[in-house]
Amino acid sequence: MTGQTFNDPPPSRDLPLPPTATMDPGPDARPGACFRVCSGAGPDNSAAAGVTVDPDRDVGTRRMQAWIGGCVLVCIAVLVTILTAAIASVPTGTGGGDGRGWPASSSAAPSSAPSSASSSAAPVDRTRVDGLLGAHAAALLSGDEAGWLDVADPTRPDVVAWYRQLYSTLRALQVTWFEYRVPREIADGRPGPRPEQVFLRYCLGGVACDWRSHHAVTGLRLQFIERDGRWFVTDVPDRADGWNTAVDPPPWLVDPLQVHRQGSVIVAAPAALAGRSSAVLAAAVRATAVVDRYTRPAATPPTYLIYLAGAAQWSTWHDGLGRYDAILGVAVPMSSIQIAVVLRMDRIDPDELDATLRHEMGHVVTLFGEPDSPTSPNPANDWAGEGIAEYISRTGLPRATYPRLRSVRAYLRAGRWDGALPIHINTTDRQTADATYGLGYLVIGYLADTYGEPAMLRLVDDLLRNGASVTDAARTALGHDWPIVAAGIAAYLRQVAR
Repeated sequence: MTGQTFNDPPPSRDLPLPPTATMDPGPDARPGACFRVCSGAGPDNSAAAGVTVDPDRDVGTRRMQAWIGGCVLVCIAVLVTILTAAIASVPTGTGGGDGRGWPASSSAAPSSAPSSASSSAAPVDRTRVDGLLGAHAAALLSGDEAGWLDVADPTRPDVVAWYRQLYSTLRALQVTWFEYRVPREIADGRPGPRPEQVFLRYCLGGVACDWRSHHAVTGLRLQFIERDGRWFVTDVPDRADGWNTAVDPPPWLVDPLQVHRQGSVIVAAPAALAGRSSAVLAAAVRATAVVDRYTRPAATPPTYLIYLAGAAQWSTWHDGLGRYDAILGVAVPMSSIQIAVVLRMDRIDPDELDATLRHEMGHVVTLFGEPDSPTSPNPANDWAGEGIAEYISRTGLPRATYPRLRSVRAYLRAGRWDGALPIHINTTDRQTADATYGLGYLVIGYLADTYGEPAMLRLVDDLLRNGASVTDAARTALGHDWPIVAAGIAAYLRQVAR
């Protein structure tokens, strides 16, 4: 993820915040805090460069939001210029403790991969790069490890080993779609001496997708070599340089992962964090009892794919999240049905885990199934995204105990709210961010109390999934014109300020 970003605070501790400070939640931070910053390359919504976009989807603005919980939420709307060269499709076949209260890490075996199927007996033309990569991808889907490894240069044991661990990770993550997209000049011709950029389109978690829709996409540079009348991959330069120049690499591409699943929850962790997987899995399964009730009517609850990261992973996964030092977790929609959560495990205390997961999974369930068609997120609807995530996280808890109420009241009593609605999420300083996110939660609660939770959820769905204006959504979901709704909200917020 690229573009200008901002560090956002935990619930206010009434401390001044230097403009360039890095904010850790600290021992007195309340769990479940979540902030959002929307930017293109910056607050002017200019385009952010460097995020991989599927070349076959409509060129333009792709809706790609990153929902970050625990302490910071970052939303990135991406407008990316992609390769101008024609892209060729490659067929793939069918398809002792750490001081924070956590137990000491211990090794855990990966969960069993999906059952293998026999690979296709169709002849493979490895004299062409598209034939080589097509057979490689098909072997992954069919459970043919030897066929998958056939792509790697046998004189490069490090490359062979990398592909072997990648096979194990993807099978454990229940890959259902995997396809390469390569520039036509190398699909039809000969790769040059320099590394070639290819695209990977994929689906994980056992969810169904295909080349037409719902798949996620990432870029990868491959170095090819011709030997004995056929092609091999002789190097993966992104891997060789520590993923420093890779574009938005997903966790499974960067690190070997140990994977565990229970019900609709999948937890994947590098070996150093695998000892925490069972605690996170149990907490996430508990959270589904709350979060799944917010699934759209007649829809199937999503699969929750949760990655555990330490400081090293945080600096490389998804283009490096290391610059967001106050984040506890992030939910990144890679497609409309693939929204992964990443948790910063070296910053999360055990008593923060449940609330952080409910918040992040709340973002997943309220975005899951959004249209695949490229559309710009509406920044005016930020309050709804943060408000509903807080609302879900606090299900069953009295509003009077909401930890941001103090900041909200101070903000309102100081006259810092100009009365404008919808609420504008403001992250210029810690107290303002704390207050405006709290206001988002209170507005969602008011709408649920006044119009009923089903109507509130229809409004949120229209705002977040369809990018509707509040004018249209209020009339459709609530049956009232927005000025009437807004007047009620304003009166309620003034009452809160007393």
